[in-house]
Amino acid sequence: MLLSTVSRISPKVALKKISRRYTNSSAFKTETDALLRIFDNGGHPNISGLRDMYEDHNFYYLILDLVTGGEMFEHLIHYGAYSEADAARLMYEVASALAFLHGVGVVHADLKPENLLLSTKNRMDGTIKMIDFGCAPYVATGLIYTYVCAQISFSQPLLYRFQMDMWSVGVILYIMLTGVHPFDVKGVSTDDEIADHIRQNPEPPFSRELVGHLSESAGDLILRLMERDPAKRITAYEMLQHPWV
Repeated sequence: MLLSTVSRISPKVALKKISRRYTNSSAFKTETDALLRIFDNGGHPNISGLRDMYEDHNFYYLILDLVTGGEMFEHLIHYGAYSEADAARLMYEVASALAFLHGVGVVHADLKPENLLLSTKNRMDGTIKMIDFGCAPYVATGLIYTYVCAQISFSQPLLYRFQMDMWSVGVILYIMLTGVHPFDVKGVSTDDEIADHIRQNPEPPFSRELVGHLSESAGDLILRLMERDPAKRITAYEMLQHPWV
């Protein structure tokens, strides 16, 4: 990702430069199709929007909103778990972005802390910007698809439609509030091992040691997001109405 300026009077933007030689063209098309669909529907304040795109013989170029606060993953590494108040504010923004995406028929399909950027380095007042739609298929309302994400540890395997995004939000929220991955508490497992763990037992650990400090409402939301049955799992719209957020 490069920093660029469209013109002297334009604000700074991010330039995503993608090698044609080393990039799957279908993945690039998936990302640009999703970004264009977002743009055509007016965009969303918590999604890093597409400003322009072009290509030459060697590269694709996407001009995107510039976000300077870093990844949520980096904030977790440097500062540890979030307070419930800060996490609730950011999760409301994530749910709002997903409600928009799902409303226009887009599944992100690769949600994880690395794909949630913060507008500022101060976690107390930064806002969320969702990025990276390279796994995001367009789903016609009413149809059912199955997916296996590139980063399976943040998505329950072989789930359909928008519910897979909500599972991922549950994993992210668990990490935000506890500082550990629900299926890799010690932080030593590979992605394949985490995926096997999820297949064998998709219930998040809720021992007093791990979640005893959480409010009842926070715990309820995590469990509703990580509900095993996709048909019973909370939607983005329902999450916006949950008392915790």
